[in-house]
Amino acid sequence: MHRTLITLVSMLLFIPQASMPQDAVQAQKLITKVSSKLKSHKSLQSDFSFTLFNPEVDMKDTHKGSLLLSGSKYRLQLMGLLALCNGDALWSINQETKEVYLMDPEENELLDPNAIFNLVEKDFSYKWIGQSGSAVTIDLIPKLADGNYSKISMVIDQAKEQILKATYFSDDGNQYIIEIRSLLFDPPADEGFFMYDKSKYPGFTLFDMR
Repeated sequence: MHRTLITLVSMLLFIPQASMPQDAVQAQKLITKVSSKLKSHKSLQSDFSFTLFNPEVDMKDTHKGSLLLSGSKYRLQLMGLLALCNGDALWSINQETKEVYLMDPEENELLDPNAIFNLVEKDFSYKWIGQSGSAVTIDLIPKLADGNYSKISMVIDQAKEQILKATYFSDDGNQYIIEIRSLLFDPPADEGFFMYDKSKYPGFTLFDMR
């Protein structure tokens, strides 16, 4: 679930642009504005909620998370797990088991938002679903089935050109929902935010997986 969450959050930070049918021009224009705004900033910080929902079995599990992203560096915290990457090394820290796994970012692309940006650069069909006030709902439907999801439904604040909510409809029946609670552009992003400092984690065991 940790990798799934990182994938979904990363999708919120980079909206793929693709050629659109004529009846989706309105959706394309809004998507392009949101994408351009996100990519114009050097760093961003977000607090969000992540929900795993399965309507068939009436399951709903919600957790709060946070993300700090600056280029190839990121700091993601969710469900007792902390992922730190300084661009050269990746540390996955489990607060419950007091274990730290040191990995090569290039060999763990699913934990790298920048690698995921490339994964989502594919053709989508965009559909303008509706609008309530400044909130616009747009569905992103992959033109080529990849066996992972059927669509991504996004709610966007048209006035602010920001994503409010995204629902990822998985082919296994699960829905992964991310709601953005706060979004700050260009926050301080010192190198120390993305580095593992063993003095801050007494009693933790480090496993070097490189």
